[in-house]
Amino acid sequence: MIVEINAHSELPNGWVQANLGDVVKIRNGFAFKSTDYLEDGVLLIRQTNLRYKTINLEGAVYLPKDYAHKYKDFIVANGDILVGMSGSIGSLCVYDLDTPALQNQRTGLMIFYNPEVKSYVRYFFETLKEYLINMAKGVAVQNVSALEIESCSMPLPPLPEQHRIVSKIEELFTKLDAGVDALKKVKDELKHYRQSVLKHAFEGKLTAGWREANKGQIEPASVLLERMKEERKKALGGKYKELPTVDISDLPELPEGWAWTRIGDISEIIRGASPRPAGDPKYFGGDIPWITVGEITKDSKMHLASVSNFVTKAGMEKSRYIESGTFLLTNSGATLGVPKITLISGCINDGSVAMLGLDETLKKYLYYFLTSKTASLRRINQGAAQPNLNTTIVSKIEFPLPPTDEQTVVVKEIEQHFSLGDKIEIDIENSIKQSQRLRQSILKKAFEGKLVPQDPTDEPAEKLLERIKVEQEKRANESKWTKKITKKGRKKKGAV
Repeated sequence: MIVEINAHSELPNGWVQANLGDVVKIRNGFAFKSTDYLEDGVLLIRQTNLRYKTINLEGAVYLPKDYAHKYKDFIVANGDILVGMSGSIGSLCVYDLDTPALQNQRTGLMIFYNPEVKSYVRYFFETLKEYLINMAKGVAVQNVSALEIESCSMPLPPLPEQHRIVSKIEELFTKLDAGVDALKKVKDELKHYRQSVLKHAFEGKLTAGWREANKGQIEPASVLLERMKEERKKALGGKYKELPTVDISDLPELPEGWAWTRIGDISEIIRGASPRPAGDPKYFGGDIPWITVGEITKDSKMHLASVSNFVTKAGMEKSRYIESGTFLLTNSGATLGVPKITLISGCINDGSVAMLGLDETLKKYLYYFLTSKTASLRRINQGAAQPNLNTTIVSKIEFPLPPTDEQTVVVKEIEQHFSLGDKIEIDIENSIKQSQRLRQSILKKAFEGKLVPQDPTDEPAEKLLERIKVEQEKRANESKWTKKITKKGRKKKGAV
């Protein structure tokens, strides 16, 4: 969001229209070579490290310790303000570490001619991000120059008013931030709430009242289980292999009418397959849906209704074709253990298994049960570098089976509780977005001179600019003198 500030309106008394370059110089970083990167040494601040109010050290790289002296003109110290000039354009960050770092190319550092305007400029800069993104240039990577940033127009109030504005902004932002933090905590608690709902569901606690009301009228799950096994025997013939009876000695006690069973007792489990080589036009680019792990895990919905990639008939022959309504479970890598029910027919790759022969009620029940077990499935240790659930392991997954009618009630109870949680989460997201709008509204008022009252006794901003200009010229002259002395020294050293 661009905050329009005094574009066509009169500034308050004592204010002046200035450019950022009148009060701050943007110093570009140095193009350090990636071949110099180390795992320890002097921290290098890159685009990916910029995070509002702090430094993101995830994926941080370092340079040799002697670079701190060798490239001392690119040192970043505690309290310095950095801005993204490429990729993370306009992202602002206050360097908050005590140990000095080095500044990479396309990461701008703000050098203030008068440090007292620092906080005011930092808050004003929050209104410029979208404007800078829109003015960015470049084909492969968009970027803005230091000169373009310095040329941004900025309303400048008297220095005492700047301090009042900053104080008021910080007061209001502190309250907003506290509210947002509280909302985020509630959002985190919703995750625990959903896990608690699932836990109670598969312990039979959510349907205890229903069981009591229907006591004596419910077919036990043991009868259902035997019927499913007989149906599988008829369907598979000689291929059917009955698993040993479940050892319940270490399993929790179940409600009356429930039974412990395994996925392999009630379903035929098959693994997907992937045509090789990947991307071969002989196999890929046809019109048959290609159901990959990425498609299964792209959202948290129960059903998969569409995919973005397809295979040819030749690709289908090298893969595993499944019909619409098939229950899938991802079986390898970091996204292992994610269930999904397809609403489309297509081919599944070797990153998932399909469970065949499940009725609609049991599919939904198993979807929620396996969702509750995703974390524990990822902890299964097979002594391999990458976790993997083969068909044997999947077939041995134990789960509590309620009677058919109770399965329906369990699913209904879960979805009612989840629906309440979803509504709360939507309200939280809307409130967080509203806080962002309030933040922008506060900034807009601040830089229009409407957030705090003006004081006619304040020294006009014009006088402040005059002093800053003197300081700017002084530094420029000092820089020229330093370069001149350095140049003379080099000539004298090389004379014969």
